Amino acid sequence: MTHFLVLVVGDNVESQLAPYHEYECTGQLDKYVQRVSVLDELRAAYAAHECKMSFEEYVCEDHPDAMVQGGDEPADNWYHVVDDTGKIVDVIHRTNPNAKWDWWQIGGRYADAYLGKNGNTICEGIKSDFDFDAERERTAKRYADKYDKVQQVINGKTWEPWEAVLKQFDVADSNSDTLTEARSFYNNQESIQAIRKDSDLLWERDIDDFLASRDDYIARHRNNAIAPYAFVKDSKWHAQGDMGWWALDSKTCTEDEWNEQFNQMLESLPDDTRLTVVDCHI
Repeated sequence: MTHFLVLVVGDNVESQLAPYHEYECTGQLDKYVQRVSVLDELRAAYAAHECKMSFEEYVCEDHPDAMVQGGDEPADNWYHVVDDTGKIVDVIHRTNPNAKWDWWQIGGRYADAYLGKNGNTICEGIKSDFDFDAERERTAKRYADKYDKVQQVINGKTWEPWEAVLKQFDVADSNSDTLTEARSFYNNQESIQAIRKDSDLLWERDIDDFLASRDDYIARHRNNAIAPYAFVKDSKWHAQGDMGWWALDSKTCTEDEWNEQFNQMLESLPDDTRLTVVDCHI
């Protein structure tokens, strides 16, 4: 179960988000919901299962009442079609293949994600109401302080980055025998130890990012300051990847590429374009 920030560009927030509802949760049977045959998948699973029951018994075990033999289709998300002899000829999953959310609300836990020109946080208004430059500078200051803290802790020393250590120990994959040795070497470096022992830096995950120059490090985070997880414009969903349960997502581009894409889109908008911060859940 995951929350993520979506910025809706333009009016009609509800209609722009509608193509991406998860039918299994919303129950909204509309033009975005499709009948998807899963017969071949179930036959393959049945064959692999090597069970003694028939294929019909195997299917009906999970969906005993959802059967069609002509006439109206049931309202079930899953149902199976049988012929005159009772043999299953198709299994249908009614779903929205483009689903991205199961519920949403304006603001929500992201109500304070952006600053307004009046100095308060803002979650809906026209572009000129948002103070994106102030948000970028606020973020730049936070990461500048963090970078300076790391430099103070390591006291002029450096370390071998994780990617270099993997090559050094010839780690081919996650099952490699040398992976444990590589982790031990990396984590026991003096600078890594010093950073992880500092209470202010205890939860830092991307430690190797601090190997960049101060200017590059701050510039990167300034550029990344305002990008949401996704944005919707003209009813089209744009995102770095697909969000799943427990914040697991499949990324199709790098974080820097995504932020650049978002920033270019934002800069191209007229100042009177309406923007709405939405807390989406999946």
